[in-house]
Amino acid sequence: MRWHSSSGLSLIEVIISIAILSTALMALVGNIFTLNTAQKRNLETQRVQEIASNLAERLQGVQWKNLGQDGYPWTFLRRGPVQRHEQDPAAGIGKPPMTEDAADDANNLLSADIGLLAERSGLEDLRVWVEYRRMSSLTGVFNPILWNKQLADTSNEVDPGSLISFDHRTFDEALLVRIIIRWQPSDVPGPLTGPMPFRHYEISLARRR
Repeated sequence: MRWHSSSGLSLIEVIISIAILSTALMALVGNIFTLNTAQKRNLETQRVQEIASNLAERLQGVQWKNLGQDGYPWTFLRRGPVQRHEQDPAAGIGKPPMTEDAADDANNLLSADIGLLAERSGLEDLRVWVEYRRMSSLTGVFNPILWNKQLADTSNEVDPGSLISFDHRTFDEALLVRIIIRWQPSDVPGPLTGPMPFRHYEISLARRR
């Protein structure tokens, strides 16, 4: 006759139950972390979209003669990256991006001169560029490679702050205005490394005299 140990069976059941419970808890914690990360990213994107939308409305509404002029620093040409995966342009190429920590009020998003933010955005290392391109150079270009090539061609760039290349009285071309925004994602601790150490968002709009 064989005897079975009820205490032994109970111990095995407890071990199996603990293993199942641990697996379930790990999955739950993973799901909570994923949802929390997604929520943070959605909130960041929503904030960036608000900033881009506010700036786009200003660029659409400002008088043509005031584009790129003193007193309207948020319209200054600030050459940004052409493609999403590119690093920021080197310092010294055109005016710097607008940020929350710039010493110059003409580049500070929180200053009265810019006035895009009433308080800090909560976005780490926020940078905002504004570019102008001749619409004629991009009309009918649907291939992404050719589009990026045209954007990279500085001969298509227009600086409304320079009366040499942009005479407000006679310039009658449509302009493509690009708003490019980058920031450091909050869900990744410390500076990122790799091909894209930032998040990137951009919108475009058209302007005519």
